[in-house]
Amino acid sequence: MKITTWEDTDKKGFHAKCEYDSETRNYTVTVSKDGKELSESFRAGWEPRFGMDVVDIYEALAVAERLAIKLENQLRE
Repeated sequence: MKITTWEDTDKKGFHAKCEYDSETRNYTVTVSKDGKELSESFRAGWEPRFGMDVVDIYEALAVAERLAIKLENQLRE
């Protein structure tokens, strides 16, 4: 079962979403803009029963930032 743990859109129009998959215990971060998207998964440090662990939050934000930069560069080409 996948659960969306957070979603946000930045001022440049990049949309980021983080989902937790309880079967694999992985988070997947997806960043999209203008019909293109990039995703990356990482192993959860803790099961998010009452919200995400702080370490997992920071990891998800770092992944989202990397993906947004990569996607922004791809859109410039």
